Amino acid sequence: MIFYLQNAADYKMQANLNKLSGQNISTTFSGLSTKGKILLPIQKSEQQIDTDKEATKNRNHLIAAARNGDEDAIESLTLEDIDTYTMISRRIMQEDVFTIVDTFFMPYGMECDQYHIMGEIKTCNKVKNTLSQEEIYQMKILCNEMVFDICINEKDLMGVPEEGRRFKGVIWLQGCLNFPE
Repeated sequence: MIFYLQNAADYKMQANLNKLSGQNISTTFSGLSTKGKILLPIQKSEQQIDTDKEATKNRNHLIAAARNGDEDAIESLTLEDIDTYTMISRRIMQEDVFTIVDTFFMPYGMECDQYHIMGEIKTCNKVKNTLSQEEIYQMKILCNEMVFDICINEKDLMGVPEEGRRFKGVIWLQGCLNFPE
């Protein structure tokens, strides 16, 4: 994942002081969007939500094992991908793609820090830009097991954002490294 680093000067200073070696440094992500749409959520039961969480957790474990050279994990992931492809191929004949896919995160265009995303809106606030007097939506989005904040001008957004609905749009991904005190 490539993003614009907001605190590059702090990073450079920490690197020059050799304070980064052996440190676990978290990153807070955010995105600015110039176009987006609000989609209705996919109706899921609690059991489906729990099953999806467990499947994601298992897939992440398999990916980690595959990176370490585990042949069984590689084979399991391959078979899982074939099953997923088969299921999507069957469902796409009668359903819209956005009823099958509930989240995605993929590169967009020529810029390496722009992404096309779709994710669930966890929180949403409408604020006024004090300089331009324009209305801005600030949304916390859950996308591919990542949580980040998105800001978009109201006039660039189609639909009304609410918790539980989905945001689909293009973002300029930014990040801020959280250095330990």
